[in-house]
Amino acid sequence: MSDYQLSALFSSEGLMRQMLPSFRSRPGQIEFACAIERALTQSRDLVIEAETGIGKSLGYLVPVLLSNKRVLISTYTKLLQDQIFYEDLEIALRVLGSSKKVAVLKGRSNYLCLYKFSQLFESPSKTLSLVMLAEHLHH
Repeated sequence: MSDYQLSALFSSEGLMRQMLPSFRSRPGQIEFACAIERALTQSRDLVIEAETGIGKSLGYLVPVLLSNKRVLISTYTKLLQDQIFYEDLEIALRVLGSSKKVAVLKGRSNYLCLYKFSQLFESPSKTLSLVMLAEHLHH
């Protein structure tokens, strides 16, 4: 998709506005989306620092969904990850009429290691301290 087409998509009369009545066109979001699209097309790295409120999530989700690339999006918090996956991604998919396959991957510290958990019960000790339990659950 060209910069012109992305700009039109995010414009005040574009598809985003038509599908989302509360959508507000923002020049920073258009510039952001175009930069993401160019980096994807040229297979190059890109670092962008952008202020709150310019629409970063949709600004990168739309070009990513329009590309034929496999992309990993990493967030600082699980709360932001959930917002992107359950809200922003759903909006972008709906607006684009896309059925791209997406998945959420959470760090290994968010899962229970069944092997290590079973080892706790093989110990000769009949009691488990909370510290010991927490230590084994996070490894």
